[in-house]
Amino acid sequence: MNKNTLPLVPLRGLIVFPNMSISFDVGRKKSLAAVKRAMSGGKTMILASQKDATVEEPAQDNILNVGTVVKIKQFGKLGGNVSRVSVEGLYRVKITEYLEDSTCLTAVYDEIEPEDATKNDPEIQALMR
Repeated sequence: MNKNTLPLVPLRGLIVFPNMSISFDVGRKKSLAAVKRAMSGGKTMILASQKDATVEEPAQDNILNVGTVVKIKQFGKLGGNVSRVSVEGLYRVKITEYLEDSTCLTAVYDEIEPEDATKNDPEIQALMR
């Protein structure tokens, strides 16, 4: 994988932001494969929310094109085909291309630079002074 390509896990009803820590359960085969691929690499992957949480196998048209690159902190099996993953959000990304193979989803992305809220907000600048 090149530098701007990471495994992708679509989330149902969750949004992860930078500096946020969260644990969630993974049960879909492609999502488990994406987590395992991330674990064998640099322990980073992209989390992006599904547009419709009822879709069992989301395609790219049902996944938001903005997500968060996360670092996997813990990964453990719960039982059956379900695992729990604990992650910490690193930075926001815009997904530019979805790559799907038979095992898991991956995404090509561009990092989104965080907006500096202090630049143009006089109230924040006054508070900082």
